[in-house]
Amino acid sequence: MPENSIFVESEILALGSGGDGVAQFEGQSVFVPRALPGEFWRLKVTRRNRRGFVIEPIERLFQVDEQTPICKHFGRCGGCKLQHLPPQIYRRFKALRLRRALDQHQLFSVELPEVEIAPLRSRRRIRMAYTKIDGSAQLGFRAANSRDIVAVEACPIAVSEIDALIQPLRRLLARLECVGKPVELMLTQGNPGIELVLLDCTKPSIADIEELAVFAQEENLARISWRPIGERDALTILERYPMAVTVEGTLVAIAPTSFLQATRWCEEKLRSFVARSTHERGPILDLFSGFGALSLGLAMNRRKVMALDVDQSAIATLRAVASRALGARMDAQVRDLYKNPLQIAELERFSTVILDPPRAGAPQQIETLVRAAITRIIYVSCHPGSFARDAKRLIDGGFVLRELSVLDQFLYSVEIEIAALFERA
Repeated sequence: MPENSIFVESEILALGSGGDGVAQFEGQSVFVPRALPGEFWRLKVTRRNRRGFVIEPIERLFQVDEQTPICKHFGRCGGCKLQHLPPQIYRRFKALRLRRALDQHQLFSVELPEVEIAPLRSRRRIRMAYTKIDGSAQLGFRAANSRDIVAVEACPIAVSEIDALIQPLRRLLARLECVGKPVELMLTQGNPGIELVLLDCTKPSIADIEELAVFAQEENLARISWRPIGERDALTILERYPMAVTVEGTLVAIAPTSFLQATRWCEEKLRSFVARSTHERGPILDLFSGFGALSLGLAMNRRKVMALDVDQSAIATLRAVASRALGARMDAQVRDLYKNPLQIAELERFSTVILDPPRAGAPQQIETLVRAAITRIIYVSCHPGSFARDAKRLIDGGFVLRELSVLDQFLYSVEIEIAALFERA
């Protein structure tokens, strides 16, 4: 490539996995932010690095009608990259995320269902960033591919109760001593009430705790917690009433940093999928169980469940619910399934497994499940790549993909949620 930059006119051929438009230059893909398939762009090719050519969008020469973004911060905030996509393209892109991953593992025959999309104002947990710049309090979300903070006044995908907290929360943070440096925080809507978790900041002072107590009273927060720098678990600063979520009509108290589906809508969809996929009467094994969001309902309906997870606070929650209402129907144990996956002998009494691993998937545990006498696996995943890899191993090992559900709970982001039922052929 010559030393001087060159200009090219290129057609946008598709959307990449990150939601950017894809064009071609000298046989390689280049990515154009906020570009739609069918458009033509004038691009400046500035240099080449180990990943390919680096381009700078100059001008849109032919435009495809885009959707009007619902948020005025779109284009700067990195949280919602896809608000400009027309509905048909948006839905197709979400399905294409999984289609590409399946095809990469030669699962060409898997048919995809219609993508189900969550309603607006359904996001019950958001993570925000905060800093002070020239004495001004900046509360918002990270910019795309950056640690910079885009200050926001509102978030149209968050539940209204969280959205209403953004402005008073900005004023609170400006008064706290423990957040003098850039920090992050998490807001979660429970039933009832909202929890604020301060992440990786210094220890709140007595004055800070007094400010937080007044804020909790004024805004009717359920709990405020603090996670020390470098720690996994958060410490409760104050709790006005239990922070809980509802599972099958039962309130389940959760720890401050417990894993939680981003929307109640998705959690209920997944719970319904699990319920209709577990019609055998034998005991059920719930791996990477968290606090039992997918299996508690089964135990409440008189099924026997063993739940395993590395999260000690989540398992403590399960044990508390079991001792109060489930008795011997729920056996919850702490176990790191990456370092210590279940072996064949431990799987002998189970025929049905629920599997909801982190983004990395569960390749080690999948190997054992394939060789055991398991007949049914309900696999829940938020990562198309690891899901497709593990699905390929299951199918090669004698399982058939019987049902598939694709859920869009991460509105306007590139992420999707997947639920699949595999049965031994």
